[in-house]
Amino acid sequence: MKSHILLESRKAELLILFQNTPYWQKLPLEKKQKVIELLMWANKTIQSREGVFWIGRIFQRAFVYFSRDQPGDDTYKKKQLFLKTKGYTLARAHDELTFFTGSKQNQGQFRPVFDNLRQLSTTNRRVLNGINSIQYTDNNKNDLNVHDVYSQLNSVLSSMDNIEKLPQGTPIIKFEDGSQWVALDIGYCEEEGAMLHHCGNVAGKTNLKERIWSYRLPSEAYIGYFVPKLSFVYNTDTKSLGEMKGFANEKPNPKYHKYIVSLLSKPDRVSYLAGSGYLPAHNFSLNDLSDELFTKLYELNPDLVKTQLTKGDSFQKLSKEKKELLDKLQS
Repeated sequence: MKSHILLESRKAELLILFQNTPYWQKLPLEKKQKVIELLMWANKTIQSREGVFWIGRIFQRAFVYFSRDQPGDDTYKKKQLFLKTKGYTLARAHDELTFFTGSKQNQGQFRPVFDNLRQLSTTNRRVLNGINSIQYTDNNKNDLNVHDVYSQLNSVLSSMDNIEKLPQGTPIIKFEDGSQWVALDIGYCEEEGAMLHHCGNVAGKTNLKERIWSYRLPSEAYIGYFVPKLSFVYNTDTKSLGEMKGFANEKPNPKYHKYIVSLLSKPDRVSYLAGSGYLPAHNFSLNDLSDELFTKLYELNPDLVKTQLTKGDSFQKLSKEKKELLDKLQS
């Protein structure tokens, strides 16, 4: 409670400073009321400690530049010089203030973005926590201006936009932990690509035989939605898997291997792993499996394992170690 009182006191102090400037005195009454209302709103909306100080400093810098009753005053000259050395020019101070409070041409973009995010966060604590964790510090190590923050907020909204548009697909397997493999009826998915930082399988735009199989987890941030973790490309003609990637076209994290084995363990679902495509060495391979999971897959679907002796690109053919293990399992 004490820290909250201190924050309120600091904000009030900065506002009083700003209200003593000629700039404030010249503002129409309705604009003054809007500024006060915006500050009250921001204090309730942005709960983080850094947020209160960040907003206050916008008005503090404006005070230094807009309070020159006596242009020759050495005190203000020194303060302005100090701000300039930190990158806070007169133009930037004005730009930040305008971006926050709005003008005749610009009604202010800051509040609408936060309002959109608050709507999302009313039913989702994770989103609200994400908003509050954005750092608005004004020190030498980490300095974000209004536009940087606006960009970050748009990024959050963009993520929500992608997850809302993400095709749901048809479940192939559902797991007890809530995750699932789903089959999309398309070979190219822009939203899946955006969320996993890959192309979304551009080749699937023209290759009508390809479909995306996506492994997804329930979203912690957006209740009722799923987040893709793996993208596999399935060929409906050959019943083979081509690209089999995780985030940013990297190999799937080993923690997902048991889910991949479940996908491959049903006979006749997948004939073989073809691999190839972009960065073929980054595709999942049976060689990536632990001996335990490799053995489990062999027990459930021996034909698929033996097929990889001859099928697929060089990265998909069984390694020397896995061939030796296969020999033991067959003996």
